Amino acid sequence: MRRAVSDTEDLDQANNSFIKWNGADNIKPFFIKKLKFQNVLEGEPAALRCRLVAFPIPTILWFHNNRPIQKERRRKIRTESTMHIHATSLIIDSIKDKDSGSYKVMAINTEGSAESIASLLVSMREEQDANYLRNQGEEYLGNQ
Repeated sequence: MRRAVSDTEDLDQANNSFIKWNGADNIKPFFIKKLKFQNVLEGEPAALRCRLVAFPIPTILWFHNNRPIQKERRRKIRTESTMHIHATSLIIDSIKDKDSGSYKVMAINTEGSAESIASLLVSMREEQDANYLRNQGEEYLGNQ
């Protein structure tokens, strides 16, 4: 039986690793702050963020619907490291409907790997909803 692990327990695990870490030991990646579900209005920016502990410095990979995310103008990936704590974020400037889906961040080093997964839901604004429904109704009536 698996039990839920709270952010506090993850932080305790990170603190214990830090206390045990003497600069010579390697640490398999583990998340102390995982990705969280987000519901974002279309056109708004979104930021998916997480923190992890690992040594040596891990390779960070981001995925959208199990496909690697390529850097582009709308998507920026940032990773900052302090000792063995790493913060990584995926910033999307202007959310579009196609950005909905599952996001995964994976950290890999010589000791192993870890991943965190969360969903991002893109909601249309009310006027967009009304226009969409009106257009769908017109298409339906046109097909009668």
